[in-house]
Amino acid sequence: TLLMPKATRAVQDAARRIVRARDSHYCQMCGVSIVDIESSIHHRLNKGNGGSALLERPSVLIRLCGSGTTRCHGWIGRNPEKAGELGWLLPRNNPDIDPEQEPIVTIHGRVLLSDDGGRTAYIEEMPA
Repeated sequence: TLLMPKATRAVQDAARRIVRARDSHYCQMCGVSIVDIESSIHHRLNKGNGGSALLERPSVLIRLCGSGTTRCHGWIGRNPEKAGELGWLLPRNNPDIDPEQEPIVTIHGRVLLSDDGGRTAYIEEMPA
């Protein structure tokens, strides 16, 4: 098993600040205001690999209502296949996955999330 470096608290905090600025106070799945309800930051790549620094990137993180077991965040855990189809979960242990190039369906439509905090519409290339 290849061990990845752990993210420092400073790296985690910086990534989460970017995500909070990008996503504001809204669940990015259902659009509900998360000002006065439980919310969390979801990892599109499962954290079960040991807290790798590669997982603490804004392109991997997104704000949701609920915890890992409730509301929208809980839905992802209960529906991994559908969540994967929508970009909420990315395949594990695939070194070719670039989260910045993997679209996700959010309240803003099908988008790409960048590590600099950007969100751009995803336009699928038409086959030649």
